[in-house]
This record gives sequence, structure tokens and C-alpha cells, in this order.
Amino acid sequence: SQSQSQSPSQSPSQSQTKIAIAQETPKAWLGVGFIDAPRAIRIDEVISDSPADLAGVLADDLIFAIDGQGIMDGAHFQSIIQGHSVGDSVELQVQRRGRSLALRAELSPHLDDRELLQRRLVDKEAPEFSLSVLGGQGEGSLVNSRGKVIILHFWSTRCQACLAHFEELAALQAEHLGELEVFAVTADSQSVVESFLQTFKLGVAVLHDPSLAVHLAYHYSNILPTTVVIGRDGYVRHADTGDDLHMDDIVLSAKRALRARPSI
Repeated sequence: SQSQSQSPSQSPSQSQTKIAIAQETPKAWLGVGFIDAPRAIRIDEVISDSPADLAGVLADDLIFAIDGQGIMDGAHFQSIIQGHSVGDSVELQVQRRGRSLALRAELSPHLDDRELLQRRLVDKEAPEFSLSVLGGQGEGSLVNSRGKVIILHFWSTRCQACLAHFEELAALQAEHLGELEVFAVTADSQSVVESFLQTFKLGVAVLHDPSLAVHLAYHYSNILPTTVVIGRDGYVRHADTGDDLHMDDIVLSAKRALRARPSI
């Protein structure tokens, strides 16, 4: 009965509060990207300043055990990590170029989407891209725009939050014509986008990425809008994602990048 399943000293509201607190407990995080390998995982990305980075894990390492427990596959690896608490210290059994290593990492809270994107991109060389311009001619590419500040705005016709920022982005481009380019990158079907553009004038070039190759190169994780500022030197200077895109920070970062001149 209800009285048997609930302590007499604990009201329903107290019980619900405890459940809510438990649900808000941050997940433990190591900070790596990986692919499955036989009885191990192969590291293909180490997030800057993550527990893995601080422990000395490198790309291409094989992690085959945690605290002596063998790893069956990537899903098993994730379940082991998330079975720990933030602050726990774990020993990673690593194979690196034929050598076996033991590395110790202290797990931290999982980053939110915005901070994770920034750790992955900011102050790193921007991935190359070259995509066709919808409703226009030619291609938009990093190479063709070298020396300019570039803003990539990943969007969809179905994303209202994405559309809210085009007026400000177009105005910023017009203010710095020839020095700054905004590219609106979408994976929507060509017919849908071209029909959309007949009604709505975005004021910036729209690039088509149907394969999601450029989205994924910039660590798109099914969250729109995602906006990236690339400096004149081809390095990412700012990145943001989510419905609550911080346009003030994006504009400030773009203007700072405009003041910097690439070294020769």
C-alpha cells in the first residue's frame, strides 16, 4: 500500500524533491570521442582540458580496461564511466603503439552543449568546407574567403530560433562588406530551401550541405542554431549553440576578429 511504500516521516513533496535532486546529479565525464575496437575503444578525439586530456590520453590510444574491468565495446565503456560519480578517480589501461600504460583520471561533470562545442572548436584551425550556394552561383568555401572573417550559421527552415538571427547577421555583413561573410548552412532538401527563399530573403548566402559533412566537421549534435565565428587566419574564434544563442557575444567576437590582421 501507499503507507507501506513511503516512510511516515517523509511527505510526498519531500520524496519528490529527493527524486528531482537525484535526477539533477551531473553525469561523470571522461572527455573523449571514440570508435569501437575489438575488446576496447579507440580514441579519435580528446577534448581540451578534459579529465582524459589532463591524464595524458592521446588520439589513437586504445583503452581496454577501467579499474581492471575489461571493456567489451563503446556502450559498455560509457556505462562504466556513467556508473561512477563526479570526482571519482579511475585507472585507464591503455595501449599506445604496442606499449601498455596505466593512466589515472579524475572524472568531472559532463559539459553542457555550448561549452563542449567551444572546447572542441575555439582556437583550433577551422575545418575546410566548400558548398554550393543555393539560389545563387558558385561555391562558398573557407579557401575562397581566406583573409575575411566568416560566420557559419547552421540552420533549418523548420527552426524558428535560427530565423530570428538573420536580420542581425545580414546587417553585420552589410556593415563590414568585403571584410566579413555570413554563410547560412542547411541540410534541408534543395527544393524546400529554394521555395523558402522565394518568400523569405535572408540577406546572406545559403550553402547546401545535404550529406551533413560540414555540419559534422563542426561538431553539429542535432542542435540548431549553431553558429561559428572564424577569424581571418582560419582559426575558430567563437562558437555557440542552442535556442538561446548569445548574439551579443557572436557579434563582439566577429568585431574583434575583424580588428586582427593575419600575419604574413
